[in-house]
Amino acid sequence: MLGLVLAAALHGCAPGDAWAASAHPLSEAAAPPPGFGRVELSSGSFAAWVRRLPVQPEGALVRTWDGKLAPQRFYRVLRVSALPLKFRQDLEQCADWGFRLWLEYQASTRRPDDCWLLDYNGRRVRFQDWRKSGRGASLDSFFRWAASNANSHSLKKGLGKVAGGPDLMPGDLLVQNETGGIGHASVILDVAVDGQGRRVYLIGFGFMPAQDFHVEAAGPGQGRGDWFTLEGFQEFLTEHLPYGPPVLRRFSD
Repeated sequence: MLGLVLAAALHGCAPGDAWAASAHPLSEAAAPPPGFGRVELSSGSFAAWVRRLPVQPEGALVRTWDGKLAPQRFYRVLRVSALPLKFRQDLEQCADWGFRLWLEYQASTRRPDDCWLLDYNGRRVRFQDWRKSGRGASLDSFFRWAASNANSHSLKKGLGKVAGGPDLMPGDLLVQNETGGIGHASVILDVAVDGQGRRVYLIGFGFMPAQDFHVEAAGPGQGRGDWFTLEGFQEFLTEHLPYGPPVLRRFSD
């Protein structure tokens, strides 16, 4: 049940069960366009969890790690995530939000020792093994390690490939990185389909400097209402985040 203060996140408890008091699930805050319905998802899956990502009330603004308003640049903010940044430093950027959501989900559905993230080279690292290395004792410190060392290159190299648009599910990523250095990662948050099989997507991302994760609204010609078509979001990336063509990736066990 949403409504508790998010205080214990990533300390070995179940962070996915505790959200900010004013938060609402994204699935209740953003209806599909007329003629579209949400795709069915397996109960308890990562996709179903992401669909219910808690968001702040309408009108909330994106803020950076130091509490300042984020440069709006090209943003069309639909909603801002209610998950607060974990660290008071310029650390949690776009790829790190992919890791954050995956770790939050894992910590709410399994033993902490079974949670895993990626190192820079895309290799899976289990919390149990990482903890035994003496680098930290909490999931919080495990996430800090991943945010400090891995990036969009890690996601591109280490996660499973998704065949194409019709297979995309909430939690999947559009990853841009051609050099191993600076890139970008966007997260599919929801998927809806109409009677002709046409699909639209709610998509969100973080950016630089470290800032709140937000849901981006589609602009004119990019989709239906606030929901993007895949082609529309690819055009958005080409115009505003030109870090190379995106590849589709998925967290899975």
